[in-house]
Amino acid sequence: MDASNLAASHESADAHTVGRLVLYLGDRDVPDPFGQPDSAFHGCIDTIVAGAARHLQRPDG
Repeated sequence: MDASNLAASHESADAHTVGRLVLYLGDRDVPDPFGQPDSAFHGCIDTIVAGAARHLQRPDG
């Protein structure tokens, strides 16, 4: 979910797949809450849920 994960994924992806691999939030990394208080984890979850819409197709479209 961050640029370093994306770069590693690009290295192992085939030519057909590599163009489909993008950052989860589009233009920024998902924050890593490791080692932080519970509130940081809750904030990270909120960010992930909010970003999910860009990856899910709407039933009507």
